[in-house]
Amino acid sequence: MPPAYAQCASYGPSWATLMVFSGVLVVLGLGIFWLFKWAPEKQYTSARSDQRDTRSSTTVTNETMQRILSACERCHIDVVSKVRGETGGAVDKIITTARVTSDHIVDLLRDNNKAIIAAIGRIKENNEDLLRAVQRDNDLSRPYGVTPTPVFGVSLQVTPPPVLGVGSQVRDSTIPLPPSGRSVR
Repeated sequence: MPPAYAQCASYGPSWATLMVFSGVLVVLGLGIFWLFKWAPEKQYTSARSDQRDTRSSTTVTNETMQRILSACERCHIDVVSKVRGETGGAVDKIITTARVTSDHIVDLLRDNNKAIIAAIGRIKENNEDLLRAVQRDNDLSRPYGVTPTPVFGVSLQVTPPPVLGVGSQVRDSTIPLPPSGRSVR
């Protein structure tokens, strides 16, 4: 034995017990120290690993959410533009059809109005011609037997009125007419 241990053993068993107890305490203290050092380091390492995993998971989740967001925005833009295109195209078609129909109706109305005005003009001219013909026929200063200008493609022959005897007018006015409408003579 080394001299220090031998001297300690000479003092008696209490020193040996004290030495063993203090050795155990030192070992136990070192063990507890190592345990308190090892457990937080392990926990810190685990927390750092969890934090890295959480950050990477959060980053991946953010990237995924950004991809989903951009896909949703593209889809929304596509849907909105398609709806606007379809609706705008339909509205443009309706407006174009309405304009074409309106122009067609206006053209038809113009043509019909021209035809009506022309017909009214022809009727007016025919009425004026007829009025002139009636005025010529009723003109007493004109000689009888003269053929007036034709009206509506028909020429009217003017004949002098019949010359009746003196009593014929009285006789015709006093004789009752039969129901057939003929005069009896």
